[in-house]
Amino acid sequence: MNTEPNTLRLVPVITPHGRLTIAAAWDAPELPTELGERLRRAFAESSGAGLLQLGGAEIGLPMPPAFAYWRELGARYVTA
Repeated sequence: MNTEPNTLRLVPVITPHGRLTIAAAWDAPELPTELGERLRRAFAESSGAGLLQLGGAEIGLPMPPAFAYWRELGARYVTA
């Protein structure tokens, strides 16, 4: 449940098939709605699109550690 109407609670997850995606979780840290929606759209397209969104477009934004980890991985991919 969101404590504020302008936040989402999302967490990155790896499926049993090895696909990185995001999911809603009541105990996840809050994300601003705009950021959460951008990530939802990107990860709905593919894991790669989600990583590119994190590592290419969301650099410099404060994020929970789990997203920061994947953002760093995406940023390394973008710069390589």
